[in-house]
Amino acid sequence: MRCEYLRVTVTYAQEGDTVYLLLLGGSKDSQQSDIAKACTLWQQVQNDTKEYPHDR
Repeated sequence: MRCEYLRVTVTYAQEGDTVYLLLLGGSKDSQQSDIAKACTLWQQVQNDTKEYPHDR
């Protein structure tokens, strides 16, 4: 999910009571690449929490 404020896009995801914020700089030209990076990082977070559930 994204919200735009002052031309800055904040990408975030929520899992249970935890909200993860991903702050990336970019432009409209790199928007698709930025979204792909955000998805990759979110997958890494999900894998890490499965592997180490008590380290959050």
